Amino acid sequence: MESKSQQVVDKPQRISTPAEIQLWALLAAPEHPGDLVRFLVQQVGASRQTVNKHIRRLVNDGLLIAEGKTRARRYSLRTLLTERQQLDVTPDLEEDRVWREFMIPKFRDMTKNVTSICHYGFTEMVNNVISHSESNSLSIGISVDMRDVDFFVRDFGVGIFEKIQREFKLEDPRHALLELSKGRLTTDPKHHSGEGIYFSSRIFNEFSIWSGNLFFRRTLRDDSQWLVETEDRKHLKGTMVSMKLLRWTKRELQDVLGEAASGKEEFRFSRTHVPISLVKYGEENLVSRSQAKRLLARFERFKEILLDFTGVDTIGQAFADEIFRVYRASHPEIRIVSVNTSKQVQQMIRRVSDEAAKGS
Repeated sequence: MESKSQQVVDKPQRISTPAEIQLWALLAAPEHPGDLVRFLVQQVGASRQTVNKHIRRLVNDGLLIAEGKTRARRYSLRTLLTERQQLDVTPDLEEDRVWREFMIPKFRDMTKNVTSICHYGFTEMVNNVISHSESNSLSIGISVDMRDVDFFVRDFGVGIFEKIQREFKLEDPRHALLELSKGRLTTDPKHHSGEGIYFSSRIFNEFSIWSGNLFFRRTLRDDSQWLVETEDRKHLKGTMVSMKLLRWTKRELQDVLGEAASGKEEFRFSRTHVPISLVKYGEENLVSRSQAKRLLARFERFKEILLDFTGVDTIGQAFADEIFRVYRASHPEIRIVSVNTSKQVQQMIRRVSDEAAKGS
């Protein structure tokens, strides 16, 4: 589970000043367009009259857009900036130059930590296009409002899931997505560490990849919970990566880099967080040893692995046994931790762990 410093909205301990109430309104508007006033009354403890006054001020200042009347009124954030550009991918194209020429002018009014995070994510994704995509062109874009900075990097090449599937001889694009989520995966190990997408997907409030027919999104929710979603979409040639960051976040790039180290004295990528739901294809249940082995691939590259069972209600005995008895017995140096487990999953893990203890 991610640290408490990675919450979507860092709510102040006390919300009492006009500036605090207005900031909270801007933070909450995208998730509560139709009930913003009621939500703020509950959250900040101010009267409905006071909340309405501050919302009117934001509308008059051009920061919020109000549509409809009385009960049907909906609020949205006004877009302050939107821009996109297409570039040729040539041998002399450099990601830092693209950042300096296209992105830096948009960050003059943003904090150092926000700029640092966006610099990291943007240059990592542009470098992936240059190094891996086999694309002749690159499309980039940015949109900014009072709450978020949102940008995308798109190529028109082979497609990230197809390329991983091809290079690693995997049977399905979803298998490629599972491997990508673990981190430390690259088709060019001599020149790349395979860490860019892993870290980027965990430091932004929302990170998504759309390639071919597969769409993957990782979203940071309240209480530091990650929501991982996958869906089938209309075919997209190449790859589009989108990243969204809360402009007022207190998060630091170094915090996420440090969380991937297994100990305080180690600053290397030895800890990973794997959503178990990515092992599933469609509505199938996790019951077989072959499914477990697909999950366990490349685990030996890490010292600690968090297995996140969000969205997985049940697992079979063979699936659990392969991970929590067979694999643990042959790899005692690797720490495997289960999080967000249902009662049934807990019981099955406990059952095979008890059997392993009896046999030792």
